[in-house]
Amino acid sequence: NNNYEVGGSLLLPEYIDAAIGTKNSLRPNDSVTLYNMNLFIQRHSQLSGLFFQLLTSQYSNERLKLSKELLNFLKTVDDDLQTFTGPYLCGEQFTLADICLYPIMERIAVVLPSY
Repeated sequence: NNNYEVGGSLLLPEYIDAAIGTKNSLRPNDSVTLYNMNLFIQRHSQLSGLFFQLLTSQYSNERLKLSKELLNFLKTVDDDLQTFTGPYLCGEQFTLADICLYPIMERIAVVLPSY
């Protein structure tokens, strides 16, 4: 966007949503789904940091501790997913929650069996 470089973070999806405009917004129109989306993002924002700590830990006892923490965190994510029906994280609409969390969840699914 006008040669402006945007770095990766949880704010990047917000930038993408603003850049594509309101016609194709990734924000739900109804207030309940919008609240659920924001809550889902907030509750699970630690996921990538915890995963990164696990990947970069040099000590086996710390990796074991972090892998248990990550597994417990993933159980919380799974419990939260059970509250919504639909193909996406927050129900029937593809939202910012999906583009925030699917990439890290995919990485975890590929790498976690190694730990």
